[in-house]
Amino acid sequence: MLVAHRRHLELLRHAPKAAEAFEVAHAVVVSWWAQQWPEEKQWPRRARQMAPPGADPGWWRLLVRDTVIYPETVALASVLTGERTRQRLLDDTSGHVPHTLGYAPELVTELARVTRRPWPCERIASTSAGPLLLWAQHCVRSPTDAAAADRLWTLHMAHRPRPIARELQACRDAAHKLEKENNAVSHKAGAAVHAFR
Repeated sequence: MLVAHRRHLELLRHAPKAAEAFEVAHAVVVSWWAQQWPEEKQWPRRARQMAPPGADPGWWRLLVRDTVIYPETVALASVLTGERTRQRLLDDTSGHVPHTLGYAPELVTELARVTRRPWPCERIASTSAGPLLLWAQHCVRSPTDAAAADRLWTLHMAHRPRPIARELQACRDAAHKLEKENNAVSHKAGAAVHAFR
């Protein structure tokens, strides 16, 4: 975490659009987090290491999301701000707007390298929607389209991660609903048993 924090501070000092890139990277990594890919071992381990004794795993997973994914978010933001990344993306796509990230194999390979995960290449390459693909599309358009360059760091509302407070509220509401349903079922079962006697 400390290494990631130092990298983040350095990125903020040297990259003019670092804050915007971090926001896009955060959206991308949160979308990966939501997938709960079975091959992902680092995030669950980090979450368990931070968990206090007796913590509810579902709630804890929500609470620590941004902390757990912070190193990968910083790494991705570093990639997105790199001019070399953009040039490789243009070379990969031959200037054509990609419809999946499979058309940008160098970008996908670089993301696997900086996140220290060889396995997501296939999963990321098949992506046909989301904030990373949109960023890549804007990136390819930006050398010839000033409006696309302005949109490079714009996140659509659909791609913005839900705030953790809203996630926790939704989890709590679902638990209350389930509790009410269970109580109703128990009440009906009790009434049926009582009527049977």
